[in-house]
Amino acid sequence: METVRIGIFMADRIFAKAMATGLARECRSMIFQILYDPDDGQELDMVLTAGDEKGTNIVQMVRDPADVSVSVPPYRVYRYRESQNLVRELLQIYFHMTGRILPYSGDRKCRLIVFAAGGGGWGVTSTAISVCRMLYRIYGCRCLYLNLCPIDDSKKYLNSTGNTDLLKLLYYLEQEREFPLEAFITAAEELDYVDTRIVNYSCEELNTELLERFLSKVEAMGVYDFVVADAGNHLNRQNRHMLGHADITAEVLRNGDAVRGKYFSSIAREIEKLAHQSRLIRIETFARVWQEEQDDDILTVSEDREVFRAAEEQELALELSGNYGMEIGAVARRIMEDTEHERA
Repeated sequence: METVRIGIFMADRIFAKAMATGLARECRSMIFQILYDPDDGQELDMVLTAGDEKGTNIVQMVRDPADVSVSVPPYRVYRYRESQNLVRELLQIYFHMTGRILPYSGDRKCRLIVFAAGGGGWGVTSTAISVCRMLYRIYGCRCLYLNLCPIDDSKKYLNSTGNTDLLKLLYYLEQEREFPLEAFITAAEELDYVDTRIVNYSCEELNTELLERFLSKVEAMGVYDFVVADAGNHLNRQNRHMLGHADITAEVLRNGDAVRGKYFSSIAREIEKLAHQSRLIRIETFARVWQEEQDDDILTVSEDREVFRAAEEQELALELSGNYGMEIGAVARRIMEDTEHERA
């Protein structure tokens, strides 16, 4: 396995050591060392510096995130970026410096889960994101969330980093060229996600061929246990294709008598027909009464407005400590049971 040697030169040695420790935990392919003189890093693959040094292997650490440049020299990264996202930026810079892809982690089988529903406003996105977080909390599983709806409702819950160029990602996939997929992934505390625009026109450009290439590259990263695709009620061509190739389909139903009618039943049957090759989990949202015991056929997620509370950055934080979290946990357990059943 290729190993990249990276030096860190800063006047603040304590901060430099903390940065080196945090980054080393995120990527086994990178070795970090503290430099006492930037000239000591001439033989290294990359040197992170807080000064104005110049050189082909120099990456400047800036204080303003608006000054970041990871695609063209002079390369600059935000020194206070979270370790996971900073590693992703360094991987992208290394690719542009050398043209080589640096492995991020080991090998792991990744499963595809597709969340779909027969109508809008049924809690598909909040349920999908909550399930990702519960899979991490209970089982330590890493999920990559991807919203494939023209209106990306996940922006209510996930902070947008500004790296929303999905069209650029699709261009790289279409060219079948080598590129670091990590550059298009944002790491959060309990799940990672592909950041998109709120009005997500580019999702219509993700045809079935590009989708297969994307999933193959995610699998090759060896980082994620699950790719969680949020199709909402948007059953276009690529989302129908995903339903046909998913390992697990999570069909979201909205609680109430109207859902049982002919109109919604027809849509539910169509989703189930498209997902005939995957294991089907039915989730009924906005239930009026909390149910401690879950039905074998339909898992219930109760309505609880206290779950959705404002966070610091104006996103909504999903509170998973109460009954809602217990019911989401039941969905996570069903997913793990079905995954283990398939492996067996």
